[in-house]
Amino acid sequence: MFKKSYPEALTSYDFLKTLAVLLMIVDHIGYYFFPGVTTLRILGRFCVPVWFFLVGYAQSRDFRIDWMIGCVVLVVASLFTQGYVLPLNIIGSMIIVRLVIDKLAFVVFMDMQLVLYTTFLAALLYMPSSNIFEYGTLGLLLSLSGYVARHPSEEKGKKERYLVFLIAVFILFFCFQRRVAQISLYEEIFLAAGSFATMVGLQYFRPHSFVMLTEKMPHWLVFFLQLTGRRTMEIYVIHLVFFKLLAVCFDMPGFGGQAWALFYQ
Repeated sequence: MFKKSYPEALTSYDFLKTLAVLLMIVDHIGYYFFPGVTTLRILGRFCVPVWFFLVGYAQSRDFRIDWMIGCVVLVVASLFTQGYVLPLNIIGSMIIVRLVIDKLAFVVFMDMQLVLYTTFLAALLYMPSSNIFEYGTLGLLLSLSGYVARHPSEEKGKKERYLVFLIAVFILFFCFQRRVAQISLYEEIFLAAGSFATMVGLQYFRPHSFVMLTEKMPHWLVFFLQLTGRRTMEIYVIHLVFFKLLAVCFDMPGFGGQAWALFYQ
């Protein structure tokens, strides 16, 4: 489904997605061209909860053919520049999440034991599953945090389950993402604080249109925010393909010349 109608005014989605896009590009600049600059990778970690949160927060579960095309394009790009097929890129992860999240949420939040069992099982399966699709079971948990924000509950027992779940997801996200690079103690503190602020802030996210603000802002800035907030799929695919090709041209370590393999080496 390629066509989608958007409001003329800026929305809270535009601001949130633009922030996530900028953090994502910073992360990928670090990964592809400056692997020793760990600060870039840490800043990029904060966009990960946003992308999965939005999948869980969305009301629609329609099949998106543009997601499938984007996923395939990036698989081909990875095969020719880095020599691997799996893990599937984050678009593939979000397609999988979108297919199962409603049924999973119905089961997970039935009682506290299921919340605990689910997070424990997801932690155990994170490593093997992340070899199949990016972020593995952690992506499922982060998406469920979006489901929680979209479906708040006044029921005391369920509110407690939500809270325990969100605390567990934060801890798992921090523990798994701190392994992305060798980081110092100060960087660990920054990663923990930033991850906590991001995940708490996302729980207060709500759809909103900013009509008056849009009228007061420069047209170029409105255009930029709407472009980055409403064309995130295209930006993600195009910039990654470009970065991969650029990394091959500059003979960056791990790019170009590898024998093809099913899994990332």
